[in-house]
Amino acid sequence: MKASAYKGLALSMFIVLAGGAFHSAVSGDLTNCKNENLQGQWRLIFNQSSSAYCELGVKKTGKIKGSACYQAKGIPAAIALSGAFKLKKNCNVRGEVQFAADEVVDLAPDMQLSEDRSTIVGPMNTGPEFIGAILQRFK
Repeated sequence: MKASAYKGLALSMFIVLAGGAFHSAVSGDLTNCKNENLQGQWRLIFNQSSSAYCELGVKKTGKIKGSACYQAKGIPAAIALSGAFKLKKNCNVRGEVQFAADEVVDLAPDMQLSEDRSTIVGPMNTGPEFIGAILQRFK
């Protein structure tokens, strides 16, 4: 896959998910979050119709420590994610995810870690637009 295809794949994978996902995942007042709440294995879910997604590990510090991305039907995509997440005390998630040298997606300040610490939902800033995304803990 050429570098220009990375950008297209990354942008096409972040499609707004069902509107109800945000409200069901973040009920109640959230406080006392710490970066170590992000530690673990996460699945970054993209366009549901194409089934594209990435699996990534996050260290206690919030840094992405490894990833694997897949296109429709589980076909591997030659994309290695890097970047870091920063968790605020109110459970807002900030940071950035880099898909390729020229493709960085900023996490909008509205991204939110759920009360049970299993899901992160909210908008991401791709540059020209804000799009919805969801990360779900799987290990």
